[in-house]
Amino acid sequence: MDFNLKRFLRRTPPDVLRQYLDARNSGLSDQVNWRSPTQTEPDALFAAITVLPQRDRDAIITDFGNAEQL
Repeated sequence: MDFNLKRFLRRTPPDVLRQYLDARNSGLSDQVNWRSPTQTEPDALFAAITVLPQRDRDAIITDFGNAEQL
């Protein structure tokens, strides 16, 4: 099964995503208003992740893919 970032974001609670992104110090967590339901929707988070520098984006996607396999 191929990893699907949008599916992963839909299935993962925003507070868990925030904890991960805070720990990673990617700067992405600071760009998201975690109190706004529209900014924590999977499409908004997907868009925020895809505009990260390639290295950061690849690391996050790899981590999420590994987490999904668990």
